[in-house]
Amino acid sequence: MLNIRRKVSKIIGVILLSFVMCGMTLVDEGYKFTEKRINETKSYGTIDIKVPIIVESNNNNVKEFNGIVEGDIADWQKDLVELAKQDEAESKSKGIDFRPYSLDTVYKIPYNTKNFVSLVVDYYQYTGGAHGLTTRNTYNYDFNQGKRLRLFELFKEGYDYQTKINDVIRQQIAKNPSEYFQDENGFKGIKNKQDFYIDKDGIVIVFQLYDIAPYASGIKEFNIPFSAVQDGLLYKFK
Repeated sequence: MLNIRRKVSKIIGVILLSFVMCGMTLVDEGYKFTEKRINETKSYGTIDIKVPIIVESNNNNVKEFNGIVEGDIADWQKDLVELAKQDEAESKSKGIDFRPYSLDTVYKIPYNTKNFVSLVVDYYQYTGGAHGLTTRNTYNYDFNQGKRLRLFELFKEGYDYQTKINDVIRQQIAKNPSEYFQDENGFKGIKNKQDFYIDKDGIVIVFQLYDIAPYASGIKEFNIPFSAVQDGLLYKFK
């Protein structure tokens, strides 16, 4: 009797496991990221920089991706540190107060698979004015092709993605028009070199400070659902 019960239990276990395996979907967990930290306090300012890096450095495409991100941040840091030192020296020579600079980065990874990564890095700088300035840099990288993508490269050749995206953006602006410029500085359409990134819900179009709205409105983003441009997309984002 005991042996029969054991056999029945094994059979039930196999059946249950089969159901689980049949319903299982393999998940692309994407790349593992780490970060470099640069944290310094000098007379000319403070630096708190986080540099996101993909761990798998033996892959040539990964090396290129890491190099692009690290290079951009390093160039930005170098230029601003040089400017801060010059500003500090000039202030001292003129006997006027110097306001130390501040450099800071934060980032997020809204889309991460082995084939495609979208990385968003906010570069914040304070250079002694009334307020700081943030620039949102986006990195959209196709690891199959080994290249950083521009917006038009997401779509089939000849597909009028601009009209469809512009229509969605205008609909969203119409919900809160007071947040945007309404004169000649207002939204006229996406640019050829438009900032964007991918997340689980769609293509996110990014407008920097002052692009289409006053500083107080912040960086403006518009989510374009995949369904709005599905007929022209070359990629199957999940």
